[in-house]
Amino acid sequence: EEVVEFRRFGVEPTVVPGISSALAGPMAAMTPVTHRGVANKVTFCTGMDRFENTPSVPPYDKEQTLVLLMSVGRLRHICDAMVAHGYPPSTPVGICERAT
Repeated sequence: EEVVEFRRFGVEPTVVPGISSALAGPMAAMTPVTHRGVANKVTFCTGMDRFENTPSVPPYDKEQTLVLLMSVGRLRHICDAMVAHGYPPSTPVGICERAT
């Protein structure tokens, strides 16, 4: 999205490969997204679809870490959707905003 926005203003950005904020944020908070015996997979989703609505939440999987990007403003809707899709209300969460 950022590259598209720059191009809209006639600026061709240079993309420097690195670590995604999807991994850097949890890492900065000392929260592993995978951990042997706890979470053997990680799913990355955006907190809003292209129409700025709350997107579909992936099905609950007790061995999955779900990382939601751009989600802070939609926490209530996302939490409701997660519970509706079988996530236990006691599911642990971590919230990182502007982590890195």
